[in-house]
Amino acid sequence: MWLYYVIVGVIFFATFAMSIQQGLWNNTLTTINILLSGLIAYGFYSPLAKLIADKGGDSYTALLDFVCIWALYVISFLVLQRLLAAKLSKTKMRFKHPIDPIGGPVMAAVAGWLMAGIVAASLHAAPFDDECFGGIFLKSGRSAATNPDVAWLNLSERMLAAENMGSSKASFTQGKYIKDFKKQREAVGEQESLRLK
Repeated sequence: MWLYYVIVGVIFFATFAMSIQQGLWNNTLTTINILLSGLIAYGFYSPLAKLIADKGGDSYTALLDFVCIWALYVISFLVLQRLLAAKLSKTKMRFKHPIDPIGGPVMAAVAGWLMAGIVAASLHAAPFDDECFGGIFLKSGRSAATNPDVAWLNLSERMLAAENMGSSKASFTQGKYIKDFKKQREAVGEQESLRLK
C-alpha cells in the first residue's frame, strides 16, 4: 500500500514543483489542460481500446486500456497546451501582488492533485494482479481526500455523465470502471504473461 502513496506523492510533488514558479495565469491554463486532457482520455479510452482489440485480435487486452488512456492523455495535452493555450493566450495576464504569489502555488497544488488522481486512476487499468499496491484497490469506502484515484473517478463520473454529454446511455461510471479492472486484474493474476486468452 505504501508504494501507491509514494507514486501519488511523487506525481503530486513533481507537478507542483514544476509549476510553482509559473504564476497564476500559466498554472490556471495548465490545470485546465490537465483536466480536459484527463476527461478526454477517460471518456474515449474504452471505445479506442475496443476498436484496436477488434482490429488486431484480443491478445494484449490487459495492457491495451492502460496504453489507450495514456496515449489519449498525452496527445490531447500536447494539442491543448501547445496549440490552443499558446495561440489563444499569447499575452500573459498579470495579477496584482497578493493574488499572483498566493494563487500561483494554489493552482500548482490543484494541478498536482489532478495529475496524481489521473495517474492513480490509471493504475486500476495497469496490468497488475489484485494484490498489487497492498490490495488498496480492493478496499471499499476509500476517501477521496486521501485517495486521488477516487477523487478523479468521482469527478470523471460527474463530468462525463450521459446528460452532460447529450446522450441517454451512461458512458463512464466509477463503479463500472473499478469492477471491470478488478476482473481484469484477477485474470492477469492467473496468467503467466500479459497475453490473455
